[in-house]
Amino acid sequence: MPTYILGRDQSITAPGVNNDDVKKVTLKVSGSEQDVTVFKSTALTQIETMIGLVDISFEVTATAATAHVGDSGTFVIGHLDGSSLSIYAVVTDRKMSVTPKGVQEVTISYAIQAAPASP
Repeated sequence: MPTYILGRDQSITAPGVNNDDVKKVTLKVSGSEQDVTVFKSTALTQIETMIGLVDISFEVTATAATAHVGDSGTFVIGHLDGSSLSIYAVVTDRKMSVTPKGVQEVTISYAIQAAPASP
């Protein structure tokens, strides 16, 4: 699974995190590949590789956060906008740590779920 580390200057919107408190964002994306037979308008057929199920998760390390396990909401990380994809971020884990310099940090893990249907 490829992992992308986005720096402090990266704009982020996620449940329970203020962009000013973000130190690091780690985005993990994976997908399964499937070989699919494609029938063209000509007499030729060919096999193409297509992406199947895609799994997205991300972690945010921040100096302060109000997120709790189970919180959910829309998110934006760089050009990945959850509302345009009809998906929400859900907090799955929250860990506190202290750096060697004595700074408290919170690492919040998020998973993705389908956005609730609007009435």
